Order: sequence, then C-alpha cells, then structure tokens
Amino acid sequence: MADLYNITTPFGLLDAETQAALKAHRGKIEYYGCDGSWIFIPSPAWLKYSVYRAKKKPLEFWVNEYKNCAFGLAYSTKEKADHAGGASRTRCIHVREVEEK
Repeated sequence: MADLYNITTPFGLLDAETQAALKAHRGKIEYYGCDGSWIFIPSPAWLKYSVYRAKKKPLEFWVNEYKNCAFGLAYSTKEKADHAGGASRTRCIHVREVEEK
C-alpha cells in the first residue's frame, strides 16, 4: 500500500489496497489539477487517469508560557498542556500551521 499523503500515480494504476484505503479515508482528498496544483474536492469521482491523495492535517500543538518568558514542551492537546502547566504559567499558546497560498 502506498503512503496516502504522497501519491503521484493515477488512481487506476494503484494497487487495490491503496485504492480502497483512499476511498475509505475520512479526511480530505485532493486532486492533481491540470495547472499542476493540488485541489481539494469534496466528492472524488475516482477516475482511473486522475491522481488523488489524502490531504495532510495542519500541524497543531499547545505550548505553555511561563513568567520568566520560558516556554515549556509542546503538547498534542490543550488538556495535556493544562495538566502539565505549573503555577507560574502565564498562558497556553495554541499553534496551528497555516497553508501558504
């Protein structure tokens, strides 16, 4: 099975396992457009000559900031950051990757 996020092969040439995994993917699917860019499509047609891939989720994490301006570790959820934050925490910073156009 191919890496669903790095596919460059037309759908019809993918092995059956990769085709099934792409169709079952619960995240967003992108289509390789004629202009050479990846385009989000809400309902793929699964054409055999078209190239589809799963769209990666943006990187997202939470970091605690402390009174002495030091930052703590990165946490995968706000709940985990809150749990790890000490009494000297001044705030919890939410960081989310932004896709550049």
